[in-house]
Amino acid sequence: MSQCVEQHQESEHDPTLASCCQRDLAQQAQDWKCLQQLQAADRSTVRTDMTTAVLATPSVSAQQAASHASSETSSDTEAELQHFRDMRLQQLKQAKQQTHLLESQGHGVLTEVSQAHCQALITSETLLLCHMFVNGVQASEQLNEHLNMVAHEHLHVRFVYVRATQSTAATPAMGAVPIPGLVLYHNGELSRAAPLHAFGDAMSVEEDQVHRWLKSKLVGSSLTSKVADQSDEEAEEDDKACSLCGRRYQHEHIRSVYQGAHQPDSQESDESS
Repeated sequence: MSQCVEQHQESEHDPTLASCCQRDLAQQAQDWKCLQQLQAADRSTVRTDMTTAVLATPSVSAQQAASHASSETSSDTEAELQHFRDMRLQQLKQAKQQTHLLESQGHGVLTEVSQAHCQALITSETLLLCHMFVNGVQASEQLNEHLNMVAHEHLHVRFVYVRATQSTAATPAMGAVPIPGLVLYHNGELSRAAPLHAFGDAMSVEEDQVHRWLKSKLVGSSLTSKVADQSDEEAEEDDKACSLCGRRYQHEHIRSVYQGAHQPDSQESDESS
């Protein structure tokens, strides 16, 4: 239509153009002017123009380029995620194989061994937890039951118990061990020891006390790492109940946004009162 207007303006004074052709061009130019007026009054066109200006809607070619780039990015992301999935699957397989290997070597359960076998395990095992068990002591029997339940939580540690006698405490290879009591050996050396009464009395043991002792001595240890040096006082401090919520593990209380946003107002009201 714009070409018609330009042609009409150029051929308006053309003497060679027939009168009928001049009338056609004039009519087309008039139609084009009417169309422009109608489009200017059309609110939907204004709305479309405003949307394009505000949102900067890309052209079809730009959208296609963006779609192509997005598809390439999605492909790269999918390939990267698949790589991480394969790595994680390989790690899980290795962890499972390691678990089966340790279980086949007696880890994960509490087993009874002789004193001679215990001396051999002291030198062969990286971490060895030995319960110096005494027949007829109810608390010692309860300790065996609890150790058998938690042994699977510390697969890197070998759990055993020995029916100890007074001669056991005098064995140089065993070290100065409490009878009855718990003894932890690390790389062939006596690392930690606790008498049975540290976990309760002669009639019963407190499972929380045993769990706290095991946590402070065994958690964080690996097949090649040293035994944690956290003291009993620090373990007891970590196990204290929170004064706000009563929880016994490490956590953090975060003040709510609503309370924080209105805290100054409450302070101002207190000052004004």
